[in-house]
Amino acid sequence: MRSMIRTAHWQLPQVPSVVRPGEHACCRTGVAADRTRLVHAFLRDGLRRGDRVEYLCRDDESAEAAVASAAKDHELRAALARKTLTIRGAQGHAANGTRDVQRMLVTVREEHRRALADGHTGLSIAGDLSAGVPRVAGNEWLGEYKRALDLLDHTSLGLLCVYNQQRFPVATLSNLAAAHDVDVTAELAGVGRAGSLAAGWVRADAALRLAGELDIASAADLSDVLAAHFHGPLRLDLADVSFVDVFGMRALRGRTGQRLTIVAASDSVRRLLELLGWDTDPDIALEPAFA
Repeated sequence: MRSMIRTAHWQLPQVPSVVRPGEHACCRTGVAADRTRLVHAFLRDGLRRGDRVEYLCRDDESAEAAVASAAKDHELRAALARKTLTIRGAQGHAANGTRDVQRMLVTVREEHRRALADGHTGLSIAGDLSAGVPRVAGNEWLGEYKRALDLLDHTSLGLLCVYNQQRFPVATLSNLAAAHDVDVTAELAGVGRAGSLAAGWVRADAALRLAGELDIASAADLSDVLAAHFHGPLRLDLADVSFVDVFGMRALRGRTGQRLTIVAASDSVRRLLELLGWDTDPDIALEPAFA
């Protein structure tokens, strides 16, 4: 029965969000399908938590396309009908062709207060900021952006800022990512295309966070990403991994002899770690959050 259910699941994967409540994250990829998949996961996560949820698109035309895409998901379609999910163009948040950071985030703070006053658990906003950020964002602009983000309430306000990788130089994207709690790079955005796994880099812990099902469907993609981009000691946050099999666990080992630290683990991960004997492996460290 388990295999029959999972086969159907692979055909219609529902990737979880790698962003936790109250975090400010960015997704920077040039693949439109990856952006849509991860934005939908973020929107669903906020709705399930009881947040009021918004998706700010580049303009009204892209908002219409986003509504049509969201309507294919029964959960998002129902939320649109209830008006707990709003999808709209973001022109009202822009000034003089570039995004006025203070103006935009003042509006976000006001909407956050209204959401709480209306009885929601918080506010979750996903926004496509590609058109509103200077192609070469200088230190002054980036400093203003980071200060404005830092002033936002992190407890019940979640943000997912989406950037089209093809629009910006690498240095600009890296600097933008540094202003956020969680960074989903183009490589990490591709993890889970064939399964139900999401991956993001958590800046505070210097750890790779995985969320969802770490199994044979996503193991190969994850293994390729680790081998190509994570060459030194690897720190993993696995607290949000809901299911794991042996194929998925093996994908975590990366290169031979690579030092692995697990900073948090779900019950599913913990059980398999013990069965495989990883809790006694000298190349694997389990930090206190694991206990």
